[in-house]
Amino acid sequence: MMMARLKPLSFLPALLICCMIWSFSAREAEDSAQMSGGVGEIIIHACNRMFRLEMEEEEVLVMAEQLQPVVRKGAHLSEYFLLALAATLPIFVYGRTSGKFFLLAGLLCLLFAVSDEFHQSFVPGRSAELRDVLIDSAGICAGLLLAMTIISKSGRIEVIRRRMP
Repeated sequence: MMMARLKPLSFLPALLICCMIWSFSAREAEDSAQMSGGVGEIIIHACNRMFRLEMEEEEVLVMAEQLQPVVRKGAHLSEYFLLALAATLPIFVYGRTSGKFFLLAGLLCLLFAVSDEFHQSFVPGRSAELRDVLIDSAGICAGLLLAMTIISKSGRIEVIRRRMP
């Protein structure tokens, strides 16, 4: 009985990821670029150390700036990949593993991607881009495919086990 009451909590991870994505989109252009640049710097510094490239700090900064578009698009892809995975959690918990529920989860993720781009169009220095929705869609598809593969390989995963009477 108690476990059944916890089932609605399976929607919480997807809602938290939506809040995270929404907060990233609410950042003004300069702040967003600074964050992406910082991630790029971390990546380039790590590669510099790992491969012993002996790059000067100026070179690292230039490469990080060049890497920024890849970081930004990679963020879109990975955010929506995680959202799609989180959106399938209730499917597992409620045991509704037919394809129509995965399709519904994907459509809800896509609807969120479109609404998020629309929201971004109101943020100073930002714009809504169809290309970003397409990248988000690729992440959604990858997340749904992984979830469906897990189901097909292992059967229904019981996140909340039922007690035998």
